[in-house]
Amino acid sequence: MAIRAVYMGPEAAEGTLAATLFFNRVESWQPVGDAKLDIPVETTNSTITDIHPVAGPTQGNFTAKVRAYYDMSVHWFAMTLGLPTVVDNPGASTGTHDHTFTPGGYTQVPYSVVWKQVGSKGVIWRQMTGCRGKSLKATIEGNKGLIFEIQGHGYYPGSSVAQVGADNTAAYIQPVALNQQALTLNTLAWKKPKKFDVLIDTGLAPDWSIQSQRGYDRLKPANTKGTADIQAYFDAYSGSLIAIQDSATQLANVIIFTAQDGVSNIGTGTLTHPSLTWTLPKPYIEGATEDSTQTDPEEEAKATLAYDPASLSNMTIKFHNELAATVYTGT
Repeated sequence: MAIRAVYMGPEAAEGTLAATLFFNRVESWQPVGDAKLDIPVETTNSTITDIHPVAGPTQGNFTAKVRAYYDMSVHWFAMTLGLPTVVDNPGASTGTHDHTFTPGGYTQVPYSVVWKQVGSKGVIWRQMTGCRGKSLKATIEGNKGLIFEIQGHGYYPGSSVAQVGADNTAAYIQPVALNQQALTLNTLAWKKPKKFDVLIDTGLAPDWSIQSQRGYDRLKPANTKGTADIQAYFDAYSGSLIAIQDSATQLANVIIFTAQDGVSNIGTGTLTHPSLTWTLPKPYIEGATEDSTQTDPEEEAKATLAYDPASLSNMTIKFHNELAATVYTGT
């Protein structure tokens, strides 16, 4: 699919195309129009039983793969996790904002997504409304920048007209680059992990009510779960993932991922830098294994991210930027 542009914006009324759309960069956008058939198993005087299929339910599904941006990535998080807590002018840095997302709420923002396809026969515009994220996966690696993968649902896709959305992407050094990233374990630099994947799954699913149309009636939230997969060097038993798993609680200390554009100055008064801070306060380690390769020893483990009463969630994700809340919440 020759995707050349993706525009997205928050909806004032769910299912109604957003009044304002913003250009958002994606590495891939894969929309799927899921139109099922209701196939009665009826006698046909043969072994073929599907003589009269009828139209069944419809829904839209999507998978987006995007690089992390210090500002425009908030759209994907609002779509998946709901409205953030916004603090204006943090630390006396006038004109900047902290947008802190915490999984587990029920106020996901419905989004319209419009995309442009270009082929040898011209341009095709398509749209999906009422989009909400079911899951968001962050892939952190030692040899590339942070990548998000968002999967979700929306109403069945349809045709759209040509769009011209504002490109509000700030002129920071972004998307997040590998030399802007850092991990800490218990506030100390943690340089052992080679790959660190964090998955948030809201359990979102479509459901139908009895009415004369094929689309679902609502998207239902369920239990929100957080997990992580860790691949790390295994240089010593002490301090390793295996040692944590061997402990009485299997609880690691707080893990914090940070990314910062240390070059771009933002705000007035106290100058600050665009940043992203992802805090995992209660990571429990399980499934730790040692590898059997002939290179440097490595270990792998899973982490269950438990609820933390202090943060009222199992993690917090804070974006620090100059993006005003009204740009993406629609309020």
